[in-house]
Amino acid sequence: MSVLVDTSVWVGHFKRRNDSLVDLMLRDEVLTHPTVLGELACGTPPARTIATGPIAPAGPKQPASPDARSPLPA
Repeated sequence: MSVLVDTSVWVGHFKRRNDSLVDLMLRDEVLTHPTVLGELACGTPPARTIATGPIAPAGPKQPASPDARSPLPA
């Protein structure tokens, strides 16, 4: 099972090691969204290199069906 990791979890991990997250990463069960990478890259300059270096965006596990999309408000 893969786990989608949000920005707040990464930020918390970079501030203080999250052993559960490390365990998931070692088992290759962590996914993240490209937007999360962008948010992490907006951090302070020293953290930017560290934060985005080892993280690669995950591709979709399966394509979303057209029915799964929410219509945009008019």
